[in-house]
Amino acid sequence: MSARCAIWARVSTGDQETANQLAALRAEAARRGLDVAAEYVLEGLSAWTGAHRGQLRRALDDARAGRYAVLLVWALDRLERGGIEQTLRVMRQLRECGVRRQGLEPRTRGLRVRCSAS
Repeated sequence: MSARCAIWARVSTGDQETANQLAALRAEAARRGLDVAAEYVLEGLSAWTGAHRGQLRRALDDARAGRYAVLLVWALDRLERGGIEQTLRVMRQLRECGVRRQGLEPRTRGLRVRCSAS
């Protein structure tokens, strides 16, 4: 049985489209042999204003329920734009659910977050 993944695609303005992100993310899922269990597609929702938070909550709830093991995103800034602390919080929540986050943009590929106790 293949691992399940979720796809996160977001554009923040009405003149942008998620089609290019979705095509690339679906192709990456197929290349890795992942079954797409969910797609979170946000059109024209700015992460700066927090308009994406409802979908993010849904994605995190699905992660907690074990609906997917990998979250494929185009780039980190598509997931969260509230600064490094907010981004790390989301990544930590995903990791605590056993979900790996994978980005397609070259600068985010293989990004690993390590937390240590202080």
